[in-house]
Amino acid sequence: MYVYRLAHTLAELGHEVDVVHNVDAFHLQHPADPKIAFAEHPGVRRHELRSGWGKLGLLATHQSGRPLAHQQQIQEVFRSKPYDVVHYHNVSLLGPDVLRYEVAGGRAVKMYTTHEHWLVCPMHVLWKFNERACEKPECLECVLRGNRPPQIWRSTGFLKHCAHHVDRFVSPSRFTARMHAERGFSQPVEHLPYFIPRADADWQQPQPPPQDKPLGQLTQAQLGAVYHHAIAVIVPSLTYETFGMILIEAFARKTPAIARNLGALPEVIQDAQAGFVYDDEKGLLEAVGKMGADRATRDAMGERGYTAFERWWTPEAHLRLYSAFLRDTARAKLSTSPLHEWHTTSSPAGPDLSARTLPKP
Repeated sequence: MYVYRLAHTLAELGHEVDVVHNVDAFHLQHPADPKIAFAEHPGVRRHELRSGWGKLGLLATHQSGRPLAHQQQIQEVFRSKPYDVVHYHNVSLLGPDVLRYEVAGGRAVKMYTTHEHWLVCPMHVLWKFNERACEKPECLECVLRGNRPPQIWRSTGFLKHCAHHVDRFVSPSRFTARMHAERGFSQPVEHLPYFIPRADADWQQPQPPPQDKPLGQLTQAQLGAVYHHAIAVIVPSLTYETFGMILIEAFARKTPAIARNLGALPEVIQDAQAGFVYDDEKGLLEAVGKMGADRATRDAMGERGYTAFERWWTPEAHLRLYSAFLRDTARAKLSTSPLHEWHTTSSPAGPDLSARTLPKP
C-alpha cells in the first residue's frame, strides 16, 4: 500500500511515475486477480513483468540473485528515460542484482526502502524455524525448516557489492534500521516513516457503528467507522513489524491502540503517547481493562495520536522528509541537485519538519 500511495501522491503533484512490478511473483501464490481493485492514476505507468518461465524463472532468480527471466524488460525501462529517482521496494524476487542497474544518463538518485527484513533474512520477516521471532541468526537451519532452498549468494560478497550501488537506504522505523545494523547489513539505514491519507471525515461525520459480527475483508473506506467506534485497536503481532500501519490508521481516526511490545510497534505507540504496550496475556487484559474503564484517558490518548499523525504520518509530512532525503542525496552524489524543483504542500499541523526532528529512541 505504501508504494501505491506514494506513486499516486507524486503523480498528483505532477511527477511522472513508472512502477515496475513482478506479476509472475504475485501469481505464484495468488493465481486469480486481487479481490479488491485499486484505482489507476493517469500519471502512473505500470510495467508488468511477465515471462514464460513460470515457477522456474522465480526459482532461478531466488537462487542466482539476478532477474534472469525479466532482465531485458527491466533494463529497457531503465534505459527508456533519464529518471531523476529510482526507488527500490520489495525486490526479493528480482534479486539484489537489480540494485546495480543504471538509468539513461546515469545521474539518478537511488533509494531503497526496507519494507521487510529481506536484506538480512532469507525468510524475509525474521520468523525463526516457523515458530517464533528470531533472536539470533541461524539462517541455514531456518530456511531448511521453512522448506526453502538456501541462497548461496548470501554467503558471498554479492549483496554487499550490489548495495554499494544504492545511494540511500531508509526504513519506516528506527527499530528496523537498527535491526539491519545489528544483523550485519553493510550500509547505513535511516528513518523515513510511512504515511496514510487523511481520514478526518471518519471522525467528523462518522458512519453508524458496525454490527457485532465478523466483518471479513474491508476496504479503507469501510474500515473508517470500525476504527472510529472502537474503544481501542489491538495489534498482537507475533514477529517484528517494520512499522505498524494499523496503528496510524487508528490514530488518524482519534482512536488509541494497544500493541505487543515487539518490533516497531512500541516505538510508534511511544512516539505518539497514544496507547499501551504489553508483554503477555495478563498485560493485554490489563490494558484492555484500562481503556474500557477510563473514557477520559482513552479520549486524551486518541487526541495525542491524532496530533502525532498530523505531525509525522500525513502525506504532507512524509513528502517534506522524502523530498529532503532526495535533494540532500543528489547534492552529495552529483555536487548539484537536479531535484531543486521538487515541491510539496505544507501541513496544517505546524512548522516544517526535518528528519532530525523525529522522536529519538
